[in-house]
Amino acid sequence: MVDALNDKVDHGKPARRKGQFTPGQSGNRKGRPKNAKNLKTYLRDELGKKVTVIENGKSRAVTKAEAIAIQLVNLASKGDPKGLAAVIALVREHETVNADGAANALARPEDADVLAGIVARIQAAAPPGDDASGDPSPAG
Repeated sequence: MVDALNDKVDHGKPARRKGQFTPGQSGNRKGRPKNAKNLKTYLRDELGKKVTVIENGKSRAVTKAEAIAIQLVNLASKGDPKGLAAVIALVREHETVNADGAANALARPEDADVLAGIVARIQAAAPPGDDASGDPSPAG
């Protein structure tokens, strides 16, 4: 098969070497093994593990993620600047996500201003009689 490919050697079509891949053959045949874990998977697994915390003299099992959240909020409530900054950043990040997991397009007032400017420019560029809503105007 390599000889058949070498017959078409021309400018911009160099001869194919024996070690090059034939059409339809993957460059990485072994590839990444299935169920191979990455950092995100390890973090999710570790944050989901249960630990025992003592609150108000009672012990209870919570996930590591919940324990971290409790500690961050406690730091922030004591006035620690780093804890406060971390809590504020996390709250902002999670408030900008809708219930369906999609990012909220108008999470900040600046975003709403930018969107209003874009709508105004679109309406200004629209031909007269077109309301720029995509609906054809009624025939009269």
